[in-house]
Amino acid sequence: MIGVREFNDRIAARATRAFGSMWVTYGLFLYGFLPILLPSLMVTLLYWSNTVQLWSLPLLMVGQQVLGRVAERQARETHDAVMEELRLLRARLTDASEGTG
Repeated sequence: MIGVREFNDRIAARATRAFGSMWVTYGLFLYGFLPILLPSLMVTLLYWSNTVQLWSLPLLMVGQQVLGRVAERQARETHDAVMEELRLLRARLTDASEGTG
């Protein structure tokens, strides 16, 4: 069973990835034209767009933090792997130079 933090992190990361897609961009672009097509709904459309802004901004901020932690962990793992390979290569070169000296 996953904990509350893991659940929240998953939701935030997925929402951030979804909001970062071109499909959402297209949808919001088209949504911007709805008041032109349906001027009688302008107040309602403005209310919904403000509501989306109010909950999406904190959600996207949390999602960026979660995705940043994942990227940082991957970079650390890559660094550790490269350093281990370098250590092995140095040991191999040291052994080779001692064997020929």
